[in-house]
Amino acid sequence: MNNKETISEIRERAESVLNKVENESLQREFKVSDITIKEDQIFLGDTIFADRAKSKILSILRVKRNFSDYAKQMEPGDWRSVSEKIKTSQGDTSLIAQYDDKGCIVDMFNKNINKKRPDDMRLRNYVDMICESLSETDQPYSLKDMLFLPQHKQMDISLLNRDADIDIFGNGRDVWHSGTSFTFNELDFRTMPFFERLVCSNGMRSRQNGFVSDIRQTRFNVEKIAYEIRKAINEGGKIHNEMLSAAANHLRTSNASITEFEKFRNFFIKRGGEDNPMYQKIIEQYFDDKPFYDAYGVNIANQSEKWKSTANSGMNAYDLFTP
Repeated sequence: MNNKETISEIRERAESVLNKVENESLQREFKVSDITIKEDQIFLGDTIFADRAKSKILSILRVKRNFSDYAKQMEPGDWRSVSEKIKTSQGDTSLIAQYDDKGCIVDMFNKNINKKRPDDMRLRNYVDMICESLSETDQPYSLKDMLFLPQHKQMDISLLNRDADIDIFGNGRDVWHSGTSFTFNELDFRTMPFFERLVCSNGMRSRQNGFVSDIRQTRFNVEKIAYEIRKAINEGGKIHNEMLSAAANHLRTSNASITEFEKFRNFFIKRGGEDNPMYQKIIEQYFDDKPFYDAYGVNIANQSEKWKSTANSGMNAYDLFTP
């Protein structure tokens, strides 16, 4: 069996979680007519809707997010009448609520009434599909990480492809590792590639995620999810690795414009600037724009965006964006 040790590790670590949640369900079907609007809160029976789920309900009711503010400006009887009329307009809409571990409704989805049969996906089903695909593929994987978020009963499995290192320049000086992560619960499935690059001599790596394949409750289909898992594992990020290599080599042979330099600098300024010593150090070390003023002999700040977008900063793009 391929990836035998990795599969054993996944099953062993997952089992402790699966045993706890095996007989629990996040799902509950309801209709819009079942909800109760009480001033600035929305309830299904005695269960409150958290902000995300509340926003979705208000969207279905086709009212603004500040709709509940009107409760403070109306008599209680008038507010109940208005709320009931708005609710009645979408009352037959079938929805599926997602609960957290405290019994609060944290998300919700429209029920797909055209489905011929329900696709009841439990955490164990996902784990089984991932392990089955690992046993069939020729790609060698190791378990990078496995996390469980009890609030959403959500599991994240990250697999590192041991045969897919990306030697950006072919000299061993800048090697990226790549892998695939799977994030799922009963109502939501996502898979996406990720890349890790050595950023410190102590072995610390920076992780960047790639494109997400997202399958929501309304489009749940066992065959579709199984296909996405097999595809992600069998391809081993090959296409994304080629894209990354091509992009890195393009950066290596190009200089950043002053516009690109400033946008990248603003990224750090907005995240702390002088109030955050770590970001301030980065700004001081990598984003000194005084040489631009000396080189061009003009006030850079007063130049148009068109001028700055064509002005060469003299800084290699790869060195700037991947210090």
